[in-house]
Amino acid sequence: MFILSCCRESGSEANIDKLLTGATGSIGAHVLYELLNDDSISTVYCLTRRESPLEAILRTLADKDLFVSPDQRIKIVAF
Repeated sequence: MFILSCCRESGSEANIDKLLTGATGSIGAHVLYELLNDDSISTVYCLTRRESPLEAILRTLADKDLFVSPDQRIKIVAF
């Protein structure tokens, strides 16, 4: 698993973007869940080797009873 952080300023707030690998694994899913619950993080870019990356990530989260709201879901950009 790999996490990279990047900040960008937008108006008076700093937005934090994260790059995460391994989001469909056990530890990666829990890390992603914590990142999605952090209000200072605006986007989490997830790299996977899955054919349907976003569906695979959401399925992994649901399988682990890590439920995300629609507002949290839009933070995920999956490749």
